[in-house]
Amino acid sequence: MNFEQIKTRAFIEYGIAGHEDEYVFSLDGVQQVPHDLAHKLEVRLGKNWHISYRSTRLEIYYAEKENYRDDEFIITTLQQVLGDEYELVR
Repeated sequence: MNFEQIKTRAFIEYGIAGHEDEYVFSLDGVQQVPHDLAHKLEVRLGKNWHISYRSTRLEIYYAEKENYRDDEFIITTLQQVLGDEYELVR
């Protein structure tokens, strides 16, 4: 029998209520986003992107320009950081 490993779902949304100018990243059923995951993401995104660690979520925004979004870059970077361990839901 081949049992597929159940992956934790990872969510990324832009512009939700109270976070109109930023991406919000969270993990389903996880009370705290792992610090190492937040650090890896911060390194991959580069110095122009700012991440606020809020324990249950990450708030991500572009520091150089207001209301800037780059969905393709954010999603690609997240997929690289998350690897096969998580299922990214958009």
